[in-house]
Amino acid sequence: MSDIRYDWKHERGDWVVEIAKDTDGHLNLYITNVKSNNMYEIDGDQHGEELHYRITTTEIEEAYRNERI
Repeated sequence: MSDIRYDWKHERGDWVVEIAKDTDGHLNLYITNVKSNNMYEIDGDQHGEELHYRITTTEIEEAYRNERI
């Protein structure tokens, strides 16, 4: 296992994103939600130089569905 050095941590609402670079030069992203342990990817794409992922939680999706009823 590589040694990991945390370079950056950002909190936005209920979301926490940590970015780290390990000693092998790999980028590591750690995404957590303080209100849920049930995160999953909605969709994601790779466009050459960019990766894009949408991440949600069970609670967010349930609240969205309840709003639309």
